[in-house]
Amino acid sequence: MTKTLRISSDLALPIDGVTQKFGFYGRTGSGKTYGATKLAEEMLAADAQVIAIDPVGVWWGLRLAADGKTPGVSIPVFGGLHGDVPLEPTAGKLVADLVVDRGISIVLDVSQFEYDAEKARFAADFADRFFFRKKSAPSAVHIFVEECQDQDVRLRFSLKPGETWSSAALLSLVDTSLRAAANLASSLANLNVTVLRAAHDADVIALSRVIRHDGDVVHAEAWLFSHAVVEPMLHATASLRKPLRA
Repeated sequence: MTKTLRISSDLALPIDGVTQKFGFYGRTGSGKTYGATKLAEEMLAADAQVIAIDPVGVWWGLRLAADGKTPGVSIPVFGGLHGDVPLEPTAGKLVADLVVDRGISIVLDVSQFEYDAEKARFAADFADRFFFRKKSAPSAVHIFVEECQDQDVRLRFSLKPGETWSSAALLSLVDTSLRAAANLASSLANLNVTVLRAAHDADVIALSRVIRHDGDVVHAEAWLFSHAVVEPMLHATASLRKPLRA
C-alpha cells in the first residue's frame, strides 16, 4: 500500500509531501503547533527524516503520546529544558554535520538561549552548513520551524576598507530593517534604542529581527550583534503604522 501522511480522519497527504512546503496559520491557541507536530509524527512513521527548530520549547512533546504520559515518538532532543544534551549558540555547524552524517531526525530546542541573537546565530550557522552539505548528498528531509512567521533570521553587514561604524550607520540598519518589516512607506510611531557596547570597525554585524502584526500597527524588535562572538551591541523596539490604503 502507498504510504500517506494522515493528518486527520478526513485528510491524508501523499508521501511526497515530505519534500513540499507547508505553513500553519491561525490565532494563538488555534492548534498550529498541534497540526505541525501531527504532520511530523506522520512523516516519522513513514521513515522520513525530520528536523524541528524550536525557539519555544514545545517540540520535545513528540516523545509523549496524546495522554502526556506514555512514550510517543523516539527522537533525540538537543537543548531546552527536556533535552538529551545541551546546545550552545556556536554549535550550529557542528550539529548540522552530525545530522547530515548520521541522517537522523532531531529536535533542536533553542528556547533556553538567553538572547534572540543567539537563536539567530545557531539557526543561521546550522542552515548554512546543512544546505551546503546536502548539495553533495541530496535526500528527502523536512524541516519544521516553530513560530517562524515573524522571524527574520539574520542579515550580515561588513565595512569596506577605510569605512567606520558610526552611530548613524547602526541606526540606519535598524530603521531600514524595521520599516521593511511593515512597509517602507510606514511611519514610525515610537522607537526605543539601547546601546550595549560600541561597534568596532572589525565587527561583522548581524541583525536579528522579530515582528508582530496588530492590524495597521507593526510591533518590532531588533538586535545588532557581533556575529563572531554573538555579543549584543544594540537593542531596539519600535511600533510602526502602516500607510492607509487608498
